[in-house]
Amino acid sequence: MNPACFHRNSELGYHYNTARFVTEKLASCGVNHMETGITEAGIAALVQGERGINLMAGLKADMDALPTHEAPNRTWCSEFRVR
Repeated sequence: MNPACFHRNSELGYHYNTARFVTEKLASCGVNHMETGITEAGIAALVQGERGINLMAGLKADMDALPTHEAPNRTWCSEFRVR
């Protein structure tokens, strides 16, 4: 799945498919310390580099979509229709 696919199949509210995809990607990159189900579909992960855990960095990302009208003639346009 690529970013355009995420945008086309946007999830409002709880984003279980997106969370599952992110978890699978993190696991495929060797991240094995993950906690899922935080606030329903949230993820917390510990990414350990080659130097161990002495150096740390934090990352926070938002995975939810917003209900907006988009130009329907774009390939990446969301398939979700605002009522």
